[in-house]
Amino acid sequence: TTYRIFAASSIEPAFQKLRRFSVVLLICVPLGLALAALAGYALAHRSLAPLNELTRTIEAITSSDLSARVKLRNPTSDFAWLASRFNSLLDRLEKAFHFQRQFMADASHELRTPLTVALSAAQVTRRDSLRSVADCDETLSLVEEQVLRLKSIVDNMLFLSQVDASSVHLERREFYLDDAISEAARGARALARTKQQSLRISELPEAPC
Repeated sequence: TTYRIFAASSIEPAFQKLRRFSVVLLICVPLGLALAALAGYALAHRSLAPLNELTRTIEAITSSDLSARVKLRNPTSDFAWLASRFNSLLDRLEKAFHFQRQFMADASHELRTPLTVALSAAQVTRRDSLRSVADCDETLSLVEEQVLRLKSIVDNMLFLSQVDASSVHLERREFYLDDAISEAARGARALARTKQQSLRISELPEAPC
């Protein structure tokens, strides 16, 4: 005789566990996704913070103020090299703008001096009722010298612009400092006459430079 014995139990506890597991999944999966998104946002924000700072620095830079620099919070980061190169570029730009402003100030001064001398000499001579032919000739000679000086300054400015555009070899040559002083004193005498002053210069020894 063959006997078959069957044993059975309720599967309701297993279904209860599955239901609890489903509830846990429904809670944990969205929470995990939210935490992962938050962590990714924080990581991305931290990683892009140097670029945001670089953007703010660029926006703060103007032609009148080139003092802004990118702060290197972490010199060992990958962004530090880019920031240091950008700061180096700003240093060169600031120096170039400084030289340009200085050049414009010097050029304005150099252009104004011969114009003032020539104008003063012409006005003083024209208003002098006792002027002689020699005085007029002297004034015309002085005006001619100042105009030639203006032409020389303009030519030098054109030469400097050409130097910036190409490589030019400069040659040194000798000149006499006493001649330069005498020429400057002659122009200054015209300015002194407008203020009823006299300018005298002692005899200068030759001074080659």
